Amino acid sequence: MDLQKNFGVGVFILVTIIVGDWIYIEGGDFAYSGATLSGDGKYDRENNTYGLDLSKDWTNATLKMIQTERPSASPPLDYEVLSYDNMHNTIYCFGGHMSFANEALQELQTPPDSIWGFKPDGEGSGTWHQVLGPVSKPFSSEIHRLSEAQSASDGRRAYYLGGRGSEKTSPGMPQSEIFPPGLLMFDFETLTITNSSDDSYTSSQSPGAMINIPIYGDNGILLILPNYSEKQYVGFNNITFYDKKSKKWYTQVASGDIPEPRSYFCAVGIEGNEEPYFEM
Repeated sequence: MDLQKNFGVGVFILVTIIVGDWIYIEGGDFAYSGATLSGDGKYDRENNTYGLDLSKDWTNATLKMIQTERPSASPPLDYEVLSYDNMHNTIYCFGGHMSFANEALQELQTPPDSIWGFKPDGEGSGTWHQVLGPVSKPFSSEIHRLSEAQSASDGRRAYYLGGRGSEKTSPGMPQSEIFPPGLLMFDFETLTITNSSDDSYTSSQSPGAMINIPIYGDNGILLILPNYSEKQYVGFNNITFYDKKSKKWYTQVASGDIPEPRSYFCAVGIEGNEEPYFEM
């Protein structure tokens, strides 16, 4: 990410994850002057992964990031999701859709469904490898890449809910946009991805947020904070959560000072000092 070369250029739709003392920055598009959200103008994509050491002070003038090139078979997409597997020291990358940059560069063929892994070396770099896909272990024919899904991880699995599917997310999707039902679960040990829930809760709320809460229930719960459904903003009056042991959905009416509906927000959760207290 050459800040001098790209001075005055907007960088957007990148994703990040923290592992140890390092933050890893992945993907994103460059939008040059005159570019619009409708896809007009000049775009370029970021083909590298960057590591930034958070244990050291830096300024814009002294910023130094470690660069790792992504494999050509793994072109970066917009709205990818990163999840970290501490046991195998691997960052898994899944989801996303073809970007404005892909279209501007006339790279119109959507890559095959796949999950890629990045093994950090502790020095800001690492190595990429395909975990699921054409040259490794294939996907189920019933599961396809989605974009803008709500996602969380509990150290053993990554979960993906909702999201959009179309020909821009997966070669197996239709041209028009659809919202597939069910909760996708990627197991870090078996390296398999399955649809783990029934259809009693179907989310087209995208892109909201999902938070793993480990202190409630035998295996913890997943709490869903929605964004919008059927082009209507969804408020936080009703909170939906998923019990990972029973594989059932539940809804609870919220109380107190309820936030206004919002779009493209960030959410984080932290366990309090006195159990079972958890704050978001």
